[in-house]
Parts: sequence; C-alpha cells; structure tokens
Amino acid sequence: MFRVAWANGQRFARSTDGLRGRPPWSVEWKGPHKPPAYEQIPADLRVDHVYLLSCKYGSKILQNASPANLFDRALSERRTSSVDWFDAVAPTSYGEFYTEVVAHTGLTGLPPDPTELDRNHRERLRKALPGRWPVELREQWGLVAFEISRASADRLLDNISAKGEREAFVWRLLRLQAAPYFVLGADLKNVPLHYRVTTPWDFR
Repeated sequence: MFRVAWANGQRFARSTDGLRGRPPWSVEWKGPHKPPAYEQIPADLRVDHVYLLSCKYGSKILQNASPANLFDRALSERRTSSVDWFDAVAPTSYGEFYTEVVAHTGLTGLPPDPTELDRNHRERLRKALPGRWPVELREQWGLVAFEISRASADRLLDNISAKGEREAFVWRLLRLQAAPYFVLGADLKNVPLHYRVTTPWDFR
C-alpha cells in the first residue's frame, strides 16, 4: 500500500491539475478538524490551503449514511438518531418477522417488541443466527425487506419532489460539490486510483 500511496502522491505532484511539479508548501491532515456541521466533501488532506484530497485505499463505500440521513434528509445534513428504521417504515411486518425469528431460534428472555432489544439481546440473536438467514425464514424476510425498501423509497421521493431537489440529491449522492477535489487511493486489488472530482458547474 505504501508504494501505491507514494506513486499516487507523485502523480498528484506532477499533475497539471495539481501541483504541476512544484513541492507543496503545506500539507494538512483534516482528522483533528471538527466542523460544526456535516461536510459534503470527503477530504482527508488539504495541500497549500487549496487542494483537497480524499484518500480511499481498499474502500468500496461511496456513502456511509444512516437510513434517516439518506431517505428523510436526502443527504443534505447528517444527524445522529436512535430510531429503529425498520420499525419506523414497516412496523407491523417487521414485528411479525421478529416474532418468527425468536420462535425459530428458541431463545427465551427476549422482549416481545424488537424496539426493546438491548445490546445483550442483539448479541444473543447474532450468535443464534450466524451467516445468512435460515432457509425457513428467507421467504418471509424477502417480503419484509421489499416492504422496507418500498417505504424507504417513498419517503425519499416525498423529500425530493421538485426537479431541483432531485438534481441536488444526485450531486450529493455522487459527492459532487461546489469545489473540486482529488481522489487518491487503491481498489480492493490494490490497483491505483487517481482522479479529479469536478463540480456540478462542469456538467451543466
């Protein structure tokens, strides 16, 4: 990984969109920086107070957003929430499925409602249900998952009903923001990644 990261840094230093062959005056790591609100640009480094770099090594995640931040807030802001999303969008079918799961495992001492599960309860269920769902539960889970997906999509569409809202959501989903930034990294096979993310201005 070090060799790939070093080569990516050299490529950025020589890029005509980057440093153009000159040494940087400053390189700042944004880790200790705690902004007052959610930052849309996934920057890890700032070079010469201008160039923003996102370092993605061995990652295949575009967004790491909770269901509420995605479907209710359309990625416009990020807030913590203790809401059980499955219960929020499909309470009846989710509760019925939970009852079937408890019966299948034979576990005792679990609460009757899935929203009352604590960490210990969840750990017991996780150990009783390793890997994929048991064959006996897969069909019912498929139906529950479909209802959750449909209800989640409906909530998102309600929140981006206007054309401008839908376009802005796409830009946020693709991590395109008002300022360009560079992505330097490697995929899961350690193949180097190096590209410049442009802005909505460049596409309109």
